[in-house]
Amino acid sequence: MASMGEALVHAFERSGARVAIECDGAEVTYAQLASDVARTIGALRALGLKPGDRIAQIAANGYEAFLVVAAAYVGGFTLVPLQYNGDLEDHRFAIEDSRPALVIVDAGRAGRAQQLAASCGHAFLRATHDELATAAAGQPQRPLR
Repeated sequence: MASMGEALVHAFERSGARVAIECDGAEVTYAQLASDVARTIGALRALGLKPGDRIAQIAANGYEAFLVVAAAYVGGFTLVPLQYNGDLEDHRFAIEDSRPALVIVDAGRAGRAQQLAASCGHAFLRATHDELATAAAGQPQRPLR
């Protein structure tokens, strides 16, 4: 049985030019998504993450949030999705319980990452989607397999 990451890579390979995602009026092909996923995995590895590490994410639905999910599956990371509208105590409990190596937030929750860093006993890296996208843009294109 294929993992979710393997299933995504298979879809990327078989459907290259077809539209994979329509979001906010933009269309992203499977080939572009594969490229973005590969570069995001590179950025996560450049931060020091390795397969099996946990990545917590607090984000509204959107392309950037999906990109983190896909990169986690394909890169072998463990995703810890946190409810976007959860309160600080819920997020703090989830961070303390799951002990992620990285917490990624969208622009609307950047302050939450700072609050969590100040209130959790567990140290973690933190990044916004914009910071991750900037780091990913600087990564060389690598094959997903």
